[in-house]
Amino acid sequence: MTQANQCDLYLYLDKDAPYVQDGTRLTEDDRNTLDSYHKNTLKKHGINYHLIQGNWDERFNKCVEAVKNMFSDL
Repeated sequence: MTQANQCDLYLYLDKDAPYVQDGTRLTEDDRNTLDSYHKNTLKKHGINYHLIQGNWDERFNKCVEAVKNMFSDL
């Protein structure tokens, strides 16, 4: 991965949110497979990320906190 393709902050939304099939989504098994693939790809490239878990409000708050922390560390 080149420097131009790197970001200062990676937020990874975990698959802990309830699975709801709305007719357009992958199957739950495919979602789990894709999740593993994404995590392995990030690890392979040495990309650290913030794992975001919880209900939708908790996820939002954790994302906001991660962004605030990133700017406070500058």
